[in-house]
Amino acid sequence: MSNPALNFLKSTLETHRQTYTHAVLRVSILRDQPVSRICFGRLDLLGDKEQALDNLTLDYKDFKLIRASLSLNDVSTFVSELVEQKILRIKGLEIPVDGNLSPQSTGYVASLESYGTIRPEWPSTFFYFQVQGGSQGNVPSRPLVKLGLPSFVSGDEAVREFCGLVSGFNQGQVIFVFPDYRARIRELRILEGKLCVDVESRKESLDKLRVKFYVQSDGKSSRSPDLELAKGHAEFAFNGSLDLAMVHLLSIDSGDHIDNRIFAPYYARGGIVIEASETRVLEMIRNGEGLKVEFKEFLLHDLHRFLDSVVAFANTKGGSILVGVNDEGEIKGIQNDSDVRTTILQWNADKCDPPAPVNLASIQVEGKNIVLVDIQECTNKPYQDRDKGFYARRGASNRQATRSEVLEMARGSQRQPSFGVS
Repeated sequence: MSNPALNFLKSTLETHRQTYTHAVLRVSILRDQPVSRICFGRLDLLGDKEQALDNLTLDYKDFKLIRASLSLNDVSTFVSELVEQKILRIKGLEIPVDGNLSPQSTGYVASLESYGTIRPEWPSTFFYFQVQGGSQGNVPSRPLVKLGLPSFVSGDEAVREFCGLVSGFNQGQVIFVFPDYRARIRELRILEGKLCVDVESRKESLDKLRVKFYVQSDGKSSRSPDLELAKGHAEFAFNGSLDLAMVHLLSIDSGDHIDNRIFAPYYARGGIVIEASETRVLEMIRNGEGLKVEFKEFLLHDLHRFLDSVVAFANTKGGSILVGVNDEGEIKGIQNDSDVRTTILQWNADKCDPPAPVNLASIQVEGKNIVLVDIQECTNKPYQDRDKGFYARRGASNRQATRSEVLEMARGSQRQPSFGVS
């Protein structure tokens, strides 16, 4: 009996076969003697510019993480055996599986758009095979520790890092990722009254590509015609306050919609740079306080409460402080923005060791003045409040850094080696 999803998967592979050179398969396996069960798997088709990864096995006795490089012919065989013969083969292991690849398991994802557990660098088509019943294993909840191998706080963390996942995953799922290496939108920049898009072409000539813009601003819609790319770049002007922006990348020869980038309130998406000051601030306020954003209604007399945030951002991933916005995200504004900027710079110079890398700007938002303080993450860590010590950012709050965290900052935040394609 024909399987529409399998036919589509094979068709997708053949359509883009000339853009692929190899693949990498990563599988996590629970061994419950004498049975092996699939916890999670990921198969990525890769092009000639993607890093070739060595075969790797991390064996924690009853739990294994296996990575194997596959040829394109191996990919076809692997898919057929898994879906039709119900067998998963990897590096000498032959594991019987019960599961299916259904039509509902197929999806297209634009570049840098989070889709479930993965955020692809290139526009991609996804397929999901769900392992069922006794073939499905659950990753260990305990820490994974063994001499000569990386340590993980749990099996969940091990799978996420080993398989390059951006969030949690469904137990027993095997994901197939088929990137479209013809072209992609590299970046959408939002300026005052103008959108700018940069396109990267790998397999499709730039003169064979077109972009289309769609904008909603001040309750009105505006659209561009099919625009040619000048050295991979196109622009579109608009009036008013931006509410929604979309740019689509299309192929002239096939008519395919290759990629897109969407900016909208409350819609998180990579590859978008907001240079328009008011738009950027409003987006921060909509998203609320978090790991990289903090609100301050006014400067307190206790300078340390402000400096603790500066130090914490500099020691973690960088961040921004909006002075003139209260904890509920209401824009209150400030009266003497010039005095506020001078005070912040003085505090930073006198009490932050070393002085943190900060940029300050006065911005009018909805008719009220605020001060935007951008703190960069820098290699010159750790930073400290001279009077109160070292701080790190955790969620939407600051806390004093532990001794081990300070040592890690001083070593340059050394981390475990990367395990694969993200």
